[in-house]
Amino acid sequence: MWFDLDLKQNIACKDDMLKEFKKIQHEYNNMLQHIVCFIEAEDWEVLKEYKHQMLKKAQVLNSNNLTQLVKIKNIRILNLVYALLIQANAQETTINLTIYTDIDNTNSYKPKSYKSLEHSINNAYEAAMLAGAPINLKITGNKEGICFALESPCPEKNPPNTPRSKQKDIFINTLIEKDILIQEILIMKNK
Repeated sequence: MWFDLDLKQNIACKDDMLKEFKKIQHEYNNMLQHIVCFIEAEDWEVLKEYKHQMLKKAQVLNSNNLTQLVKIKNIRILNLVYALLIQANAQETTINLTIYTDIDNTNSYKPKSYKSLEHSINNAYEAAMLAGAPINLKITGNKEGICFALESPCPEKNPPNTPRSKQKDIFINTLIEKDILIQEILIMKNK
């Protein structure tokens, strides 16, 4: 039963990402055609202006959360992050996603660890939402595991007071630095 749910989520995630990449591919082809036309016409001023516009678009594209997701090869982690982005979008909350390293497609996490990770990330997201401001989600991985860091302005009412906890393969660290709430969640690989 849970396999069917995972499969449906995987398919939905891949379909949405495929649509987004097709849009990117179409835009890229249009851009190249315009550049070729400007060069053939030797219209250097228009080409310079077009370059300026494309650089602006590239900045927007680089900040697009879906383009960041290609760095996650582990389908369960990908589904978890994608579901969080969808939830935030539905709640009109902005998540700025930055993935610093490729997240490999390893099966060296226990199945129960994924559920604990999902629960921990959802709790951190709910706490971060209290500030009513954009949330920065930073993800990095190494041979030891994956670290998720959610950063948001510290909510004035009831800031979380769970400095550190450990749940088997999941470590949680919550701290406040310069009025920024930082919630770190680390999932460790099996050894």
